Amino acid sequence: MNTDVRRWLGRSAVTLVLAGGLLGAVVPSGFALGAVAPSGSATVASDPYGPFTCKQGYVWREAYTGDLVCVTPEIRDQSARENQLGPSRKQPGGGAYGPDTCKPGYVWREAAPWDTVCVPPDSRDQAKADNAAAVSRLASTP
Repeated sequence: MNTDVRRWLGRSAVTLVLAGGLLGAVVPSGFALGAVAPSGSATVASDPYGPFTCKQGYVWREAYTGDLVCVTPEIRDQSARENQLGPSRKQPGGGAYGPDTCKPGYVWREAAPWDTVCVPPDSRDQAKADNAAAVSRLASTP
């Protein structure tokens, strides 16, 4: 199996768990948060944002559209700053990884398989750790 495919499949496991089987943890259009969890189980009435309600002290990361991983407010702010700075951290004219090649000292954040925002390596490590802890930061398990 191709290394890129294996890497994508490994990272997708977290997003699949979060979405209750919906690829990428993106809330599909027409899905009413707070109604019924994607897995078909009813959500807890006290969860104001449905199955993706974060525990107290956590907020959605929002590193990309549909990113519902719960993180600290500081990490959400960091992700927003990284999104703003990302284009300035790409190699002008592209490189070995195409137009999304990062300048030296930066790597893709990879909060999701398609997240190619250029960030310092510590930020990629943080995104990986946040993804791994995602389910434990939900107010209730979907």
